[in-house]
Amino acid sequence: ILILHYGTTEELAERIRAKGFGPSNVQTGTLGRGVYLFRHKEQAVLHGGSSVQVRVRMHKIKRITHKGGLQTSWNKEGYDTAWIPAKNTHIGTGQEEICVWDPAQVTVYEKR
Repeated sequence: ILILHYGTTEELAERIRAKGFGPSNVQTGTLGRGVYLFRHKEQAVLHGGSSVQVRVRMHKIKRITHKGGLQTSWNKEGYDTAWIPAKNTHIGTGQEEICVWDPAQVTVYEKR
């Protein structure tokens, strides 16, 4: 279990705090469909202006270091989480990315 941050708008952050996470329909992220999370709140806030602190259960994590391969199909191989390490210059932005396939693995952790 890790405590991470999800970046979004304040309006959607309030909805998530009230109702939790739902299925993702976004297919355009570096790692395909899923809930994108960050270790640092400052990085999460860059993705919408607000963040929600979450608790995440990860079981089988696929480390992604190059384009292609399992970059967007990792879940079909039995992985529930994909991870691009920080400072990876072959894929993504060079910042760490964590993507969890099933939103049921992500629960709101922060106290209001």
